[in-house]
Amino acid sequence: MTKLLRNLERHVSARPLERASRIVRPTPQGLALYDASREAPAR
Repeated sequence: MTKLLRNLERHVSARPLERASRIVRPTPQGLALYDASREAPAR
């Protein structure tokens, strides 16, 4: 999972998730990315 998140962070040039020892929550950039992905047309 960590590798996938790092790849995503590099791809979008942002940190979509704030990660602590046992807590994971979306950052403002992550929420914006999520909203944009929901609005994108399906392929």
